[in-house]
Amino acid sequence: MRSLCSFAAIFLLPIVAVAHIGSPNIILEGRCGAHPVRVVIRPPPVIPGIAEISIKVEGPGIRRVTALPVFWQTGKKGAPPPDVAKLIPGETNRYSAELWLMAPGAYSVHVRVEADDGAGEVIVPVNAVATIRRDMPVAMGIILSTMGILLFLLAVRLTGAAFSQALMEPGASPTPGARVAAWVGGGLALLVIAGGVTGGKLWWDQVDRDYRNNRLYKPVPVTADVRTEREVDVLRLHVDNSGRNGRFWTPLIPDHGKLMHLFLLREPEQDIFAHLHPVQRNSTTFECVVPPVPPGRYAIIADVTHESGFAQTLTAEVEVKQPGSLLAYSLPRTNSVASAKGTPADPFCSTPVANVANTNWYMAPDPDDSWHIGKQAASPAAGARDAMKSCPLDGGFTMIWEAGAPLAVGREVSLKVRVLAPDGSPAKLEPYIGMFGHAAVRRDDGKVFAHLHPVGTISMASQHAFEKREQQAASTKVAGGAVSNTPAMATPKPHAQGLAESAAFPYEFPQPGAYRIWVQVKVAGRPLTGVFDAKAW
Repeated sequence: MRSLCSFAAIFLLPIVAVAHIGSPNIILEGRCGAHPVRVVIRPPPVIPGIAEISIKVEGPGIRRVTALPVFWQTGKKGAPPPDVAKLIPGETNRYSAELWLMAPGAYSVHVRVEADDGAGEVIVPVNAVATIRRDMPVAMGIILSTMGILLFLLAVRLTGAAFSQALMEPGASPTPGARVAAWVGGGLALLVIAGGVTGGKLWWDQVDRDYRNNRLYKPVPVTADVRTEREVDVLRLHVDNSGRNGRFWTPLIPDHGKLMHLFLLREPEQDIFAHLHPVQRNSTTFECVVPPVPPGRYAIIADVTHESGFAQTLTAEVEVKQPGSLLAYSLPRTNSVASAKGTPADPFCSTPVANVANTNWYMAPDPDDSWHIGKQAASPAAGARDAMKSCPLDGGFTMIWEAGAPLAVGREVSLKVRVLAPDGSPAKLEPYIGMFGHAAVRRDDGKVFAHLHPVGTISMASQHAFEKREQQAASTKVAGGAVSNTPAMATPKPHAQGLAESAAFPYEFPQPGAYRIWVQVKVAGRPLTGVFDAKAW
């Protein structure tokens, strides 16, 4: 029965996001032609499986909304016809559809909006994998087992009756020979059915093993350590791509010019936050300079994107035994480094400033690295679940989170922030690593983590890779003499430009609980990090 339960459990699995931790839903805010859209995709629990997609379209004159899942290896040539999204009853601009994802791996969902003023399309990257194996409920197992035993006994009894009574006249009493035939027939049925059940069990066990060993996604193991190399403290990550892990570790592509975005969080206080960008030494080894953070145990969370468009999050832990590489930095303030007891002073944000006096470094820090040291996060007043939150920043700046309504699990929200200068006037946000802001959301127990951008939770590197393939395919089609009818692709600029008044991050809190949110913006040439505590209900 356990094998049968295991097989049935394959069709009952929930999913945990691969590109984030515990945040399965994929959110994108963009434009299809002249129409702003917000796309939310809920991936299926297993593959093959059905993904649910919700599309909110702004503006009049919408004629049709479609969604097409495209597997990365086949492109549009191997894709089915697009599914027409239907208007949700009671809504005026929100559409829904269900999409079959047939193979594990990276998909691009093409959302197309046809309107009176033309057509537009946006690509949403989706990881199609199963990540959790769940046992069948005990009650269902008892029910199925009881039914199986009953059917087994009935089959043996009916076969014995057929052997003994098939050639008898109606109403005749069974002869001794008929009784013997009944026992023989029942015995043969018992052997045949028992053999079939045994063979079926062996087959289900093989399917279950194959699923657990080859189809069930497991994060690639990562080890981390800190060592001193030529006067510089270096954080080194090593990815174990041996055995089956090699299936999930392929060449990477940069996201905003970085092969890896690594977050360093001190545990359990979560009072130290660093956003780092390691250098790839070889296909499985990454290194970065340890910033001047206090000693302690740190969680490592690193986002990478593969050439296929598959994005994943790597996790590890590391022990920092002494403040980071002071020789590698020229710090603008002396209170940036913690005291001997490891307790941070006032909130402090900084980025690398090279100490040119030392030329014997093993490596230099990435100029876009940043870190934040602070005692506590900003929280709303007691009982004010929808209060505006204010967080002091380094340099006299203040970050304001316009919290709005209470945070409800599974409901779309926009985490909107703005910054005030020391004199209280609005501060302008500058692009930082290609965006007007970055946010990291983490539940206090570490079971949820998401790296957010103003465009949503997607990997922009994945989106750009898919868009490039589609443009190449369209160019090839036109060069071959065919006419391309591909609508204008809603490709966002690879890097934000100009200045902004605020930054908003679309998200859905997947689970209730207490969360800490780090929001990074760049003001007056300096990255600043605001920290907020929130609770999702």
